[in-house]
Amino acid sequence: MVLIALGIGVEVFAAAALLTGRITYPTMAGLLGVACVFFGIGSLLNGSDMWAAIHAALAALYLHQWWHGGGGGRTLRRLRDLRNRFQGTRRTAPATA
Repeated sequence: MVLIALGIGVEVFAAAALLTGRITYPTMAGLLGVACVFFGIGSLLNGSDMWAAIHAALAALYLHQWWHGGGGGRTLRRLRDLRNRFQGTRRTAPATA
């Protein structure tokens, strides 16, 4: 029940922040995606599998809108930096051995 109340709080916060112009739509979509994750976990704990599946689909939709709306730019940049720092090492024995 606490997770559902937390999800409602995040939804109200996101809607109020968007209406007052403090955040953009992609940021609101990201917050709604997080709220849907809370709703989905709360629904699973309450035994409502159908609502958990609906909230999982909504979370995926909102997080997709957040990622492609420019909200995932810093996250994507950090992942690219991690990828560029990675240097693979050869783990096989040399052919001359």
